Amino acid sequence: MRQTLESSVNFGLRRFLIAAVYILENHLLLNLPEYMWYIVTGKEDTFSLPTCNWQSLIYEIRHDTTNQEQLSNQVPSTSNNISTVTNSQLAVEIAKIFKSDSNNKISKKLFVKKLKKLDSELKNSYAPLNERAIVGWLLSMTTSHMVSSIQTYSNRITNRWLALTENSSLKDYQEDDFVALYTEMIELSKTPKAANAAAELIDKIHQYMVAHHNIESIPPFATSDRSHHRVGYISESMFQAILNKIDSLTMTVDEKQAISLTLILGQRCGLRIGEIVKIRIRDIAETQNYLEVRNNKFGNNKSLSALRRISLSQLLLESDMQLIRRVYIKRSRYKNQTLIANQAGMPYNSNAISKIISSLIKEVTGLKYLTTHHLRHSCLTNFQLMSFLYDKDYKFNNHSSAKFLKSLLPYEDKQAVNIINHFETSLAYKKVYALAGVAGHASPSTTFASYVHLTDIQIGLLLYHVDFKLSVKHAPLLKTPRRRKHEIENVPLKINEYLIYKMKLPELPQPKSSKSVSENLTKQTDKTKRYAFDEVNQILEAYTEKGDYEYLMHIYDVSQETFETWHHNAKRLREASEFQTTKGNPRLFDPNNKHSLLPVKDRYGDDRKNMIRMTDKFRDIYKGSNDKGAINKFVFHTLINAQPSKNFIIFKHPADIYNYLEIVCQLVYKKDISLKVYNYEQASEADQTSWNLALKTIPRSQMEFNELDYAKVKSYQKKIRAELSLTSQTQPIRIENRLDSNIPISQWSVRTLQIFCHYVYIMIGEKLN
Repeated sequence: MRQTLESSVNFGLRRFLIAAVYILENHLLLNLPEYMWYIVTGKEDTFSLPTCNWQSLIYEIRHDTTNQEQLSNQVPSTSNNISTVTNSQLAVEIAKIFKSDSNNKISKKLFVKKLKKLDSELKNSYAPLNERAIVGWLLSMTTSHMVSSIQTYSNRITNRWLALTENSSLKDYQEDDFVALYTEMIELSKTPKAANAAAELIDKIHQYMVAHHNIESIPPFATSDRSHHRVGYISESMFQAILNKIDSLTMTVDEKQAISLTLILGQRCGLRIGEIVKIRIRDIAETQNYLEVRNNKFGNNKSLSALRRISLSQLLLESDMQLIRRVYIKRSRYKNQTLIANQAGMPYNSNAISKIISSLIKEVTGLKYLTTHHLRHSCLTNFQLMSFLYDKDYKFNNHSSAKFLKSLLPYEDKQAVNIINHFETSLAYKKVYALAGVAGHASPSTTFASYVHLTDIQIGLLLYHVDFKLSVKHAPLLKTPRRRKHEIENVPLKINEYLIYKMKLPELPQPKSSKSVSENLTKQTDKTKRYAFDEVNQILEAYTEKGDYEYLMHIYDVSQETFETWHHNAKRLREASEFQTTKGNPRLFDPNNKHSLLPVKDRYGDDRKNMIRMTDKFRDIYKGSNDKGAINKFVFHTLINAQPSKNFIIFKHPADIYNYLEIVCQLVYKKDISLKVYNYEQASEADQTSWNLALKTIPRSQMEFNELDYAKVKSYQKKIRAELSLTSQTQPIRIENRLDSNIPISQWSVRTLQIFCHYVYIMIGEKLN
């Protein structure tokens, strides 16, 4: 009897799992999504997390790594499109280099000479990165390989590389872009062996580009098991710690907001970095409830299926929504520009932002293989996990694994249920298409194969709760002790628990080199909030124009006390006598403007760039200075001596201009400072010496000396005075067209200094008094 039973049930794991699906569907009446059938039965693959990633999730620790990448404090750069010249015959030219003029093999010396010449020609002709990379990589191998070996490698990869990377801006590629590109290259191979050989060469070319062209590093493609599947998951505690870590970066408020918003849209909505940086204001609903991922002048989608609508109101937490409202309102006047932009209004370079975020992730988690792209992995894994945990058909009886999986999600139960009901259909077999829709994939196969990583735990939970309808006669097959025989029929799930216990699986060990989350991850602090000029501008303008300034205060998290300070300082700049002209008018406002609290901002691009530089540098100077006296004098002198109708700031004493130049030379480029000096020649020698010392930091080529007619001033001697202004690219045109131009003097370049100090006084005037 026992032999008969053994032969009848010994049918292998695959058939056992098929039987489990049959029982789940037909006896327990669970309505499994179609794709879950494929995963349970092994027809489709998903990939679990590395051990170190599981350790981070279970023990809430970060790993300490000896070769940990340093956190980058660089400012995310803006898009930089440089025209390149493509060489359509490059593959032929490379092939010719391996041939000698005679029938003999080419010598290595001649080969290196020809290859260096081609490399130099590509650099001088502004060749695209893909061409310079393949030639540079071949050249780099000449130090360690024979010509024949280099030729073998070139024959395998050069044509394929140049064909598939043509017209590709590799400098701006993110990890997912490289994955798609390299996967296509590998799939052109006819055998698994050839595919892995191609992957090895691709890894080497990419490593060369990382070392010599500063592109994003990605994990290798060639592996002993499944190639080019790099799994990783960022839990909610990790994500919040990464967000908090942004506060420690040496960046402006706008730049920190750009990094934070990119993190949020990647982790919560599964957007690619390239998709985030090209989102325009017009792509977002006025209610900020959703955004649309479209092709536009700032970039194209990865594929046709990437065109989609993202429901922000469903996927974002309230704190996330507050940030996106804040940025949206600040940028709302620029409908055709990007949501995320620097202070000059320029879109950020996706590669630069990706590198900063990847550095943040590695710094906070200690997991060196996690990159920006794993934000997308985490979002899609969370979405599929919600679909599983909140399926009404499933009953997990408060199992500890189910509780743990729920703890990974950022949402409370009610919001998670609302998200699933919003996106998914009631038809179970179609549920997986909602996940593909969020991801922007044409098929769920792509999403599950590469982006969903917790299905092993889910399948374990399903199987754990399966009643396989066993009877006492099956006890010998299961080697169940006599005391537990009747549990098979009376308490079916108890036998599952017993079998797992008998497996004696070891617990996941905690790594020796680690620290707890609370010790190592940056916490939120009650630091003084920092605001940008745009926020001051919008709130005070709304107040002046009887708009809803209180709503803006809520969005920008500005307290009533802070607002009252700003308002008081702005009014003082208009009404206090020291900031007015001799006629009693405020220096930075048109005489007909009786109500505005803020001056007109500069409209020229080079002036805005000056403003950005001054803002960045002023924070560093102010924070690093123990004696704020020189800074205070700089601000007050600018505000008190600004000429309302002329493009300069006047100085009558050498000590004043000496102290002023000490500060202003740190805020703007010295080459942009121009000085006009009056009455120098007729002044006394002592006076000339004092002014020479005061002006020694400015080259004579940037000074203009003007003398009065001595015949008209015989009766008295005038003292030396100076006028400081900032040059700009548009200044000559403005001066030349002054008489015929409608451009008001209020938009000339020296106004940049005056407006800057005006905003500084509004924000910290009480500290300057």
